[in-house]
Amino acid sequence: MIPSFRVYVPRTKELIYVSGSYELRFTKDAWALIRNDVEFGPKVISTSEDGVLMRGTGLKDKNGFQIFEGDALERTDRNGGTLSRRFSVKWEQGIRSTGFNVSTSVAGSVCRTLSVVGNIHTTPELLK
Repeated sequence: MIPSFRVYVPRTKELIYVSGSYELRFTKDAWALIRNDVEFGPKVISTSEDGVLMRGTGLKDKNGFQIFEGDALERTDRNGGTLSRRFSVKWEQGIRSTGFNVSTSVAGSVCRTLSVVGNIHTTPELLK
């Protein structure tokens, strides 16, 4: 699997997917989002000091959208009716396991559908 990334730039309130004319450059403990402009050359758009880097999970929602760290998801359960729950995706690194964690207070129900409805940066009100 080829890793995918996106960057939230708080200064401009943009969510930029790293593809096409955008690239990420990594150093030992920092990163930079670069836009390669044919006319003007490379330009730094955001860095680890002023942006938020999010990794793709490798999974897609019911509509085919890739799920990223920081996404607000809605899950619909079917237990004698339809109930919708919203939660966010987080990266967790621990002693026993490392990976993506879907944060939700609802346990023990069977998930029928999963949809990206926003993210924690541009639509935080969806998680309240």
